[in-house]
Amino acid sequence: MSGIPILTKSIEIVGLDDGSNGRMCGVHPTNCGVFVQMGVNLKLRKASIEIPVIEKVPVISVENVSQLLPRKRGRPKSQVTEFQEICRMESVTTFKAFIWNNAVESCCVGFVSKAFQKLYGDLLEGRIVVISCVGSISNVDADRKRSRENNGLAMGIIIG
Repeated sequence: MSGIPILTKSIEIVGLDDGSNGRMCGVHPTNCGVFVQMGVNLKLRKASIEIPVIEKVPVISVENVSQLLPRKRGRPKSQVTEFQEICRMESVTTFKAFIWNNAVESCCVGFVSKAFQKLYGDLLEGRIVVISCVGSISNVDADRKRSRENNGLAMGIIIG
């Protein structure tokens, strides 16, 4: 990988324990990410996925319209205090991690974490990663905690 120092070739794959966003197949009974162990090879592919985004939008109801109307002198009594949550889908570009076995790409198991996407950018396309640590079975408490926070976490080394 030109332009990336050898000391920074590590990477994090997140979402191993979650079966959403295409991380399930017909072969594995739960989700494919739980089969990621130390020594497993993954191939990274750029993909666009849809994620839900929740926005809070102010709502003007009949009850609070009178509060917003200007009084004879001065400003309105109060501001809008009612909000409605609106869920919309947003397209995000990410890197999916697929199991790479004997030069065959199969199940999608997770995604490259946002921090490493920012660090490497498009240099990740088509790269091979060897898993060096799985957070859920790590001896380090901080790794197990981060694994729970990220719905499964594995650390790996970019080899190709």
